[in-house]
Amino acid sequence: LVLMLAGSYGLNIPRISVEILAKMAVLTAGGVFLFCICFTKLILVYWSFIKRLSFFVVLLSVYQVVGFYWIGFFVNGGSVLQWVIYAAIVIVLYFCCLLIYYARYRREGKMYTQALSEYQKRRKEHHGE
Repeated sequence: LVLMLAGSYGLNIPRISVEILAKMAVLTAGGVFLFCICFTKLILVYWSFIKRLSFFVVLLSVYQVVGFYWIGFFVNGGSVLQWVIYAAIVIVLYFCCLLIYYARYRREGKMYTQALSEYQKRRKEHHGE
């Protein structure tokens, strides 16, 4: 909604219809629902974070395309350039999520290894093992 309002302001579009704003709100709520489905452990119990993230990205991409046609952002089939830009944005954001995930767990892995080494050292000192 914010991007749409900023874009209309920047392009000097005087008004955005209430219908389009309502459709954007519905699209956003559906995206939140998909997020909840993918990242709660009630439904996809044994899936890893990477599987959940990948499933979410695919599911959200399909949902967004359908939603963008419904709202009227995409008209007809779209040009190849539009689809390439859309796919590039999705792929770049997906890899950003993966990089953040791996950076976080690398740091946690180092902390875990350090704590385990410290524990083994203390155990050796106290028990002579």
